[in-house]
Formats: sequence, C-alpha cells, structure tokens
Amino acid sequence: MQNLTFLEEGAFTPIDKVVREKAKELEAKAKEKNTSIFLELSLYLHSLEAKNKNFSEFRKRDSSEIIESNYRFDCTDLALVDLSILRSLGYPSIYIETIKEDCLKDPKKSILGHVFTKVKLNQTWKLRDPYFGFRAGERYNLKTDTFIPLAQGLDFSELYTLNTNNKIEISSLDQASRLLEEYRKLK
Repeated sequence: MQNLTFLEEGAFTPIDKVVREKAKELEAKAKEKNTSIFLELSLYLHSLEAKNKNFSEFRKRDSSEIIESNYRFDCTDLALVDLSILRSLGYPSIYIETIKEDCLKDPKKSILGHVFTKVKLNQTWKLRDPYFGFRAGERYNLKTDTFIPLAQGLDFSELYTLNTNNKIEISSLDQASRLLEEYRKLK
C-alpha cells in the first residue's frame, strides 16, 4: 500500500469524463457561491436520491454509474463518488471500511458497517464521512455508534487490512463476514 498516492483510480472510483464534468460543475458552484468544494460536494451527495438497498446491485456500480443514475443506495455509493471527485480535483483520498463496535464484541449481531474517507489537506489526513462531512480528529462515530476501521485503500475492490496489511476485496456481504471473523480472531 505504501506505493499508492491515493490520487489513482480504483476499479470503482474512475476519474473519467462523467466524474471530471461533475467535479468541474461543483468547483464552479463553490467559486460562484464563495463556498468550499467540500461543502458543494456534500450538498451534491445529499441531493442523490436515496433508494432502498438492492442487494443484487450491492457494490456493483462505480462512481460514474452512480452520478449518471442520480441515486444511491448507501454509504458505499456516497464514498465512491466522494473519492472520485476529490481525486479528480487533486485531493489524495482514502476509502476506509469500518464495522460497528458492538458487532465485533457480539458474534450474534448482524454485520453493520460504514464507509468513511480520508482526504489530505495541507499535508494532513482529515477524516470525512461522505454524507455528514469532516469528523473531529480520528473519531469514527455516527450519532451514538462507534465504528472500528478494518481496512483502507482505493475502494472496496482494493483494500488493505489495517492489522496485517493484506490486500483484500469486499464486494459482497460474505466477504465482509469473513473479514469480520478474521478480525475477531486477532482480537
């Protein structure tokens, strides 16, 4: 993972014409309204129509397809768009796969995860939730829930576990379950 600059495209985070056009549009809005690109990106992500999760499409669409469809299923879709747009504008950005803390402690609980991102600003990595914006410090929290980072990389198709730095992919719930079981064994 040390050879990545996090400006690269991932398999699901292309920097193609669709992404570049959306990034240019958001950048122009930020300039026109005298706001930040991060605010305009968050407003755009909020504008994507939320649809109920369709598991046949779970982690099957890339950021361009999400932008073109104008709808999203979950935090993964939001993170993919967030990463592609930020990278296209020259901001190194990392995809971070997390798991809800109580899912680690209780194997009977169903898996509940969340995707965060990190963006490099002024030589410092800042934690970001694609929907709620920048987070204070390194706190992987949403409302009252705490999440534990398990892996990071370009997108879910190229991740590196935080405890062993092994390259993995999490494109299905089965793969997420296996990663969680491996993580529980190490704890």
